[in-house]
Amino acid sequence: MFACALFLGSSLATYLTAGLAEEGQYGTIFALSFALGIVLAAAATAGYAAWKRRQASLGGSRALLKDLPGGS
Repeated sequence: MFACALFLGSSLATYLTAGLAEEGQYGTIFALSFALGIVLAAAATAGYAAWKRRQASLGGSRALLKDLPGGS
């Protein structure tokens, strides 16, 4: 799944920035990539923090394991 997201994301970025590259506006492409990287990093950090809060409220990973078949 990770590889699929990686290749789809890079091909979409290539498609969306092809016009800018043809015009030689590489600075704009790098600025857009930088801005998108900041947004993705913030989203990943927020998602991880939410996951950690949920883990803590459930009592950690052992509580999750108890819900699985064969969990103790």
